[in-house]
Amino acid sequence: MAPDPFNSSRALSLRTPPLPVRCNTLPNRFQRAVRNGLRAAGAAAFTGGAVTLAGAGSRPLGLKTNAAARGRSQNPSSNHGLLPPITLTNGLILMNALLFGAQVLTKDALTVQGAKVNSLILAGQYWRFLTPAFLHGNLMHLVINCYSLNNLAPMVETLSGSKRLLAVYLVAAVGGNVASFFGSAAPSLGASGAVFGVGGALGMYFLSK
Repeated sequence: MAPDPFNSSRALSLRTPPLPVRCNTLPNRFQRAVRNGLRAAGAAAFTGGAVTLAGAGSRPLGLKTNAAARGRSQNPSSNHGLLPPITLTNGLILMNALLFGAQVLTKDALTVQGAKVNSLILAGQYWRFLTPAFLHGNLMHLVINCYSLNNLAPMVETLSGSKRLLAVYLVAAVGGNVASFFGSAAPSLGASGAVFGVGGALGMYFLSK
């Protein structure tokens, strides 16, 4: 009887001789080079270095780790991902949060000493042109200002540096309180003027470009 042409497995078994299976067909020298290269590549993943895998008579292959990962591991301000990066923006946010905690703990005694009060400024307490920028009326007031600052200040700090960001923040804080002094007799406090100043500086930068 003729073989069934549709039985592919049978036809294949009739036509194809069994292939020998060997695991050690590569030269020993090349196998050793591959093993050594794999070990070096594994070590480089932890050390952040560069590795060269050289075969028997072959061109070296460079195995390099990710540059950004190396930068993060070598940057002390990254704190290995456990803490936020050390920036002026985060410092300002932390300062506002700590001072709000102090306001609560002192039962608003700190608020009384630092808020913008026109009559007290006229009496010579000129620090009240600056201190209101670090005080807040309630938790929501603090959250909104810190959220806005966190969205604007990092870009200004990246483009201009920490010193210029600090200068903009302080000048805008004082300028906002001076404007409030002449524009309103009511007491006031909050970082809104400083945040608007940071936003204005960022807008001017993009307009100039």
